[in-house]
Amino acid sequence: MKANLQPASIEDILVMMTIDRQCFPAGEAFSLEEFYFYLYYLDSISLIYRDKSKILGFIIFSKLDEYWELVTLDIKPEEQGKGIGTYLLKEGFEKVKERSSGPVYLHVRVDNEKAINLYRKFGFNVVKTVKNYYNNRQDAYLMHKE
Repeated sequence: MKANLQPASIEDILVMMTIDRQCFPAGEAFSLEEFYFYLYYLDSISLIYRDKSKILGFIIFSKLDEYWELVTLDIKPEEQGKGIGTYLLKEGFEKVKERSSGPVYLHVRVDNEKAINLYRKFGFNVVKTVKNYYNNRQDAYLMHKE
């Protein structure tokens, strides 16, 4: 699997945007500007998972002060449930540890049970519910992992 993992590049942005829009509704999906920001922001880690030439998923972490944020984990809907998300999380956390220590936070829609269960397997716990977190007024859980 490791040969399929690589840092995201500028050439990957449009495919990443397409996958993001397949995974998240309007109001939650990232804009082109946000993708550029995360790919060029010095304290971020963006990894893609490829099968041959196709991107099947990606993960983005960003360093904010004394903690990391897991910004997004996107897997093409038809590829979900095949271990790609687990692999990206595992490898992403290794990259985070190489850069610095500190807690990791994330936001996840309160009704996204598959993602919540995956994050719990990696040691995340719900800290609180954030009302109207997303632009489409959906609530999110703030989750934390040491």
